[in-house]
Amino acid sequence: MIIISYFEPFGKDAKNSTEVICEEIKSVRKDIHFVKLPTVFFESGNILTKLIEEMRPDFVLMLGQAGGRAAITPEKVALNWIDARIEDNKGQKPQDTKIIGKGPVAYLSTLPVRKITETLVKKGIPSRISYTAGTFVCNALFYQVMHFINENNYTTSAGFIHFPYLTGQVLYNGEIPSMELEKSIDGLNTIVELLEGRL
Repeated sequence: MIIISYFEPFGKDAKNSTEVICEEIKSVRKDIHFVKLPTVFFESGNILTKLIEEMRPDFVLMLGQAGGRAAITPEKVALNWIDARIEDNKGQKPQDTKIIGKGPVAYLSTLPVRKITETLVKKGIPSRISYTAGTFVCNALFYQVMHFINENNYTTSAGFIHFPYLTGQVLYNGEIPSMELEKSIDGLNTIVELLEGRL
């Protein structure tokens, strides 16, 4: 069983690309449990870890929007660090602080990151491995979930994947990288099929 999380819009963006993508897929993929998370430090992680505890999924895909990136980027590393440059959706802006006080410096994704990127590229979908999930809510969620899984010795494989803006989000600003909705949906479906062993 697969859980896929995605975020609500944040900052100055009226939409979040991952929310749009998942809303398009939800009606078709009834076998996947989708969960929309608040773009809020710790609250998002608490919601998702509770769900993991209840459902014990085989895979957890955490999705986030990375404005400025031109490719689907599976994250390799979750850092135990917060340094917010903007406020989260509850007005919090923590800086220079650990996510888990006595937690390790970092966790590595347990998803097949390289295989994901190679499979997407073979299908003509831009993708590359990323070694920084930033220091905002995306990374905090990623780290919090990996720590929870590790501490509880769960066999769940989990990781974070950033998606670019959708073309419609930057329609009148061609200087900002984006990806068509259809290609983004194809990318997520391909990742799911790979994890399900159908590719």
